[in-house]
Amino acid sequence: SKIAKPLSDLIRSDNPFVFEQPQIEAFEKLKKLLTESPVLSIFQQGKTTELHTDASQQGYGAVLLLEAEDGKLHPVQYMSKKTTPAEEKYSSYELEVLAVDNALRKFRTYLMGNHFKIITDCSAFQRTMDKKDLVTRIARWALLLEEFDYEIVHRSGQRM
Repeated sequence: SKIAKPLSDLIRSDNPFVFEQPQIEAFEKLKKLLTESPVLSIFQQGKTTELHTDASQQGYGAVLLLEAEDGKLHPVQYMSKKTTPAEEKYSSYELEVLAVDNALRKFRTYLMGNHFKIITDCSAFQRTMDKKDLVTRIARWALLLEEFDYEIVHRSGQRM
């Protein structure tokens, strides 16, 4: 979403449509990234599966990874979304939970009935399910988590 921001801003009603160097560079970079490796893998039920998520004030994203025959994790599908003006005001914790929530909804057909790891750089995320007094928005997201067979793994931001 950071790379696409100059293009995303073009479709906002409060911005004039001006296609200049920042938009050209964003377009070229996206085009290059979409045509390079890694090539997507076909999902196979029962294989080691990981869901990596990350979020910032500008946007959030996720990648669903599957362990292949070579023992390495390969991408199955990607997801990214630019934050809305309301979401930009969320705390970093709320943004990280939002990223997981959206990824679970996007990859639901792959993840239902399959054990997987959620890899996140938000250490507080692990305590979400243990809290009794969640704010309504987080409680709603926590309900979605109950539908899945997962474990949460914290990984520092530098290693994401």
